[in-house]
Amino acid sequence: MLVVLRVSTGAKEKGITAGLVVGAVVALEALVAGPICGASMNPARSLAPALVNGQLQHLWV
Repeated sequence: MLVVLRVSTGAKEKGITAGLVVGAVVALEALVAGPICGASMNPARSLAPALVNGQLQHLWV
Protein backbone atom coordinates (compact mmCIF):
# COMPACT_ATOMS: atom_id res chain seq x y z
CA MET A 1 0.00 0.00 0.00
CA LEU A 2 2.87 2.31 0.81
CA VAL A 3 4.36 1.86 -2.66
CA VAL A 4 1.02 2.56 -4.35
CA LEU A 5 0.46 5.73 -2.35
CA ARG A 6 4.05 6.88 -2.84
CA VAL A 7 4.16 6.55 -6.63
CA SER A 8 0.61 7.60 -7.44
CA THR A 9 0.28 10.87 -5.51
CA GLY A 10 2.19 14.09 -5.38
CA ALA A 11 4.17 16.20 -7.79
CA LYS A 12 6.51 13.36 -8.83
CA GLU A 13 3.68 11.28 -10.25
CA LYS A 14 4.80 9.47 -13.42
CA GLY A 15 2.02 7.84 -15.47
CA ILE A 16 3.47 4.64 -16.91
CA THR A 17 6.27 4.43 -14.35
CA ALA A 18 3.79 4.28 -11.47
CA GLY A 19 2.04 1.31 -13.07
CA LEU A 20 5.31 -0.50 -13.66
CA VAL A 21 6.44 0.05 -10.07
CA VAL A 22 3.16 -1.19 -8.62
CA GLY A 23 3.21 -4.23 -10.91
CA ALA A 24 6.80 -5.01 -9.95
CA VAL A 25 5.98 -4.86 -6.24
CA VAL A 26 3.00 -7.20 -6.67
CA ALA A 27 5.16 -9.63 -8.69
CA LEU A 28 7.90 -9.52 -6.06
CA GLU A 29 5.38 -10.19 -3.29
CA ALA A 30 4.02 -13.18 -5.21
CA LEU A 31 7.51 -14.58 -5.82
CA VAL A 32 8.66 -14.16 -2.22
CA ALA A 33 5.46 -14.87 -0.31
CA GLY A 34 4.03 -17.43 -2.71
CA PRO A 35 5.94 -20.45 -1.44
CA ILE A 36 5.39 -19.39 2.20
CA CYS A 37 1.70 -18.54 2.39
CA GLY A 38 0.26 -18.78 -1.12
CA ALA A 39 0.85 -15.05 -1.74
CA SER A 40 -2.55 -14.08 -0.46
CA MET A 41 -2.34 -10.29 -0.53
CA ASN A 42 -6.10 -9.86 -0.09
CA PRO A 43 -7.16 -10.79 3.47
CA ALA A 44 -10.74 -11.50 2.39
CA ARG A 45 -9.53 -14.18 -0.01
CA SER A 46 -7.80 -15.99 2.87
CA LEU A 47 -10.10 -15.29 5.77
CA ALA A 48 -13.53 -15.97 4.26
CA PRO A 49 -12.85 -19.52 2.94
CA ALA A 50 -11.09 -20.43 6.19
CA LEU A 51 -14.04 -19.24 8.26
CA VAL A 52 -16.56 -21.08 6.08
CA ASN A 53 -14.55 -24.33 6.26
CA GLY A 54 -13.73 -23.92 9.95
CA GLN A 55 -10.00 -24.35 9.32
CA LEU A 56 -8.44 -21.47 11.21
CA GLN A 57 -5.18 -23.13 12.28
CA HIS A 58 -3.25 -21.99 9.19
CA LEU A 59 -4.28 -18.32 9.25
CA TRP A 60 -1.61 -15.71 9.92
CA VAL A 61 -3.60 -13.37 12.14
